[in-house]
Amino acid sequence: MSLEVPLAELAAELERYGPAAYLLTVRDDARVHLVHTDIRHDGTCLRGEIGRSSAVNIAVHPTVTLLWPPFEPGELSLLVDGRARVEDDGSVAVTPTWAVRHRPAASQRR
Repeated sequence: MSLEVPLAELAAELERYGPAAYLLTVRDDARVHLVHTDIRHDGTCLRGEIGRSSAVNIAVHPTVTLLWPPFEPGELSLLVDGRARVEDDGSVAVTPTWAVRHRPAASQRR
């Protein structure tokens, strides 16, 4: 089950999920690179600290996904797709393009 989150309501969702998220970028060989980072919403962008590998990936492939896992098994994860850019200080700024709360497929079969 997926529930789309209107971008106008994303800030409220982020308050519920907290700052701890995973940033997924894509390497040149099409493998996913995943890092943990604390994300804050500044009213427009989602911002967080990243390392060199994530910065290199974003420079080439700026479409990213942020993932907030569920608090308990069977609850919904929050996924946010967006366009990322690396700031002068090496942090990331992600402009959200789509968001969804998603339940694991195994939970749907119960």
